[in-house]
Amino acid sequence: MKTKIVNGAEVTEIPVDPSKTNDQLEREAAGPKRPAPSDAHKYTVAKIKTFRGMEGHGFNAVLLKDGKKVGEILNEGNGGMFYFDWIDMNKGVEEGLFLAFIEAERLKIPAGKDEEGFSERESFDMDIWADNAVCDILDERRFSRLCKKNTLFQVGEKVGSGEWRTIKGVDPKIRAFVEKKYAGQKIVFMNDRYK
Repeated sequence: MKTKIVNGAEVTEIPVDPSKTNDQLEREAAGPKRPAPSDAHKYTVAKIKTFRGMEGHGFNAVLLKDGKKVGEILNEGNGGMFYFDWIDMNKGVEEGLFLAFIEAERLKIPAGKDEEGFSERESFDMDIWADNAVCDILDERRFSRLCKKNTLFQVGEKVGSGEWRTIKGVDPKIRAFVEKKYAGQKIVFMNDRYK
C-alpha cells in the first residue's frame, strides 16, 4: 500500500483485484459484522391510494426506508414515467441511496435475454420496482379479502402459477371435497396464508 497527499488529504492506495465485481469488493470492504452497502437498507411502500388515469390505473404511495418515510411516489396513470418526491428535497442523498438499492436489485436478475431479445435486467429501474412493490401489496389485499368468503386453490401443474381456482365459501367440507377430488396431485390452498 502506498500513501500520498492529494488535495491536502492523506490518501492510501489499495490494490484492487480486477477479476472481482464491484459487488464482491463492496461485500469484502463491509466486513462480516455489518451489511454490505447494497443490502444495508430495506425499502417498502405504504399508504397506497389508487385512481383511474388517462391510460390505466395510477397510484400515490409513500416510499419507506427501514420503516421511515423518505419520499413519495406518483404514477399518474398516463403511460409515462413515475414521479419520486424526496423528503431531503434537492440534496439527493436519499435518491442516491435508493438508486444504489435499485442497482443491487437489478444485478440479482438473471442477465440473459428471452427469445425476442428482451432482457428484464436491462429494463429494470425505479419505476418497475415501485410498480412491482405496489402490485404485490394490492394483490395481497385482494387475496386476503377473497379468502374471507371463498376457497382459493391451485392443483397439479398450476401450482406456483398466477391462476387460482375458486369455490364460494370457506368450510372444512369444501377443503375435504377438493382434496378428495384431486387425490394424488399437489394442492396449494391460498386460504392457508390468511388464517
